[in-house]
Amino acid sequence: MKLYKKITRFWTIIIIFNLIGLSSAGILWSFSKTTYTTEEVFFNPSFVNDWTSSDTSLLLHGRLYIPRNHSFHSSFPAVVMFHGVNRTLEDNDSLAKKVVNMGVVVFSITYRGHGKSSGTFPTLDGNRYDVSFGDALGAYRYVRGLKYIDPGRIMAFGNSLGGGAAVFLAVSNLTPKFVATFPAMSYQLAGKPLYLHKVPGTEFGGLIMAGTKDECFWCYPEYVNKFKEINPSIELKWFEGAVHTDGRFWTESITLAHSWFAKTLKISESSIIQTWLYSGYSGFALAAIVLIIDLAAASFKIIQVRILRKDPASAA
Repeated sequence: MKLYKKITRFWTIIIIFNLIGLSSAGILWSFSKTTYTTEEVFFNPSFVNDWTSSDTSLLLHGRLYIPRNHSFHSSFPAVVMFHGVNRTLEDNDSLAKKVVNMGVVVFSITYRGHGKSSGTFPTLDGNRYDVSFGDALGAYRYVRGLKYIDPGRIMAFGNSLGGGAAVFLAVSNLTPKFVATFPAMSYQLAGKPLYLHKVPGTEFGGLIMAGTKDECFWCYPEYVNKFKEINPSIELKWFEGAVHTDGRFWTESITLAHSWFAKTLKISESSIIQTWLYSGYSGFALAAIVLIIDLAAASFKIIQVRILRKDPASAA
């Protein structure tokens, strides 16, 4: 009888242990899978000559990436992201996820006439691609209007035409901190190409990544060199032998952009431990530990029961 009570007490303890351990593992897994939330939004672009304006004839698709510890009383830095021609906001999804996991709000958009955004885009007339700069201004206006954003810490990222948009916002002194890859630098602002502008203000700083063999008419390497000459504070990374938006350097450019934002904002990049924790594996690891303890305890108890059955006097 005493043996029976001991066994019953043992399994009661094991069941309680499992309920607590596996529940904790489930909570940890759920928590780690929600490092950020996303919100699909639609907004109006601005007119190119006035970022405060709103072109109500168009609705553009944007995606907000919001850190887990978000509240409407927070004051987050933000990065607005822009893609290239005939692409969508999905191009910037991998970088957006890296940046939001640093505690930075990301707003990635799709240009007019692309993806889910309304309107048309002058795809056949490259000289008019800069209509997208109004879309970039609208994105800036939208983010600046969010109550949980620090308006003094809004930065920009873009690739190709999106890189030109990022530079456009910088030389307009709206987002003086930016990263641009293979940027379209020859579009006009105030009567002269972007690459001939000296950026106003002391807060200006950026990273440009470009290909030494970029054949895009609006993105020639000499434009980048000229911009660097006029604005020496710019950091410049050349991809040797790279043509326009060369896929061989995409992963490297994402890594460099992520690191530059972390350095500029003076926040740490996600560590290996953070990446592992946020992946959901931590919940599985805790469940595995519970299972190992179960097996060890059960094995010990089986051995103990066999010993007691062989020597009933010891169970008395």
